[in-house]
Amino acid sequence: MMKNKKGSIAFEAVTIIFIIFMLFIGSYAVYQQKARELILSKAELDERNDCLHIANAVTSMTMMPGASLNFTIYNAMTVEPAGQRIQSSSSFCTFPVKNIRNSTGSSDRFTVNAGRISITSEDGYVTISNT
Repeated sequence: MMKNKKGSIAFEAVTIIFIIFMLFIGSYAVYQQKARELILSKAELDERNDCLHIANAVTSMTMMPGASLNFTIYNAMTVEPAGQRIQSSSSFCTFPVKNIRNSTGSSDRFTVNAGRISITSEDGYVTISNT
């Protein structure tokens, strides 16, 4: 009769350890999922920040003819002057200015790469270029 109780206690102990282990694995999986979501959210917010930085600078430059502004962006942005829109891979923003061009003088859709950019106001146009 004693032999049966020892086997029963061992089985119960293994079962409890297995349940605790499964709870730990489940908690870790939830943690990993939330960490991935947090990383994606941060990337989206960083892109949105770069977008708004450019849009605010463009708007400010229209009120300061002859002015120039240099700063760094960390994500490539596509500027659509006709649509008054700046877009990245996961975000977009708008600006109220139509007279925008790139460094070649084109007002067609263009891309501003990550890195230092220059925004200048001259001849009634705001020019955006990588430096």
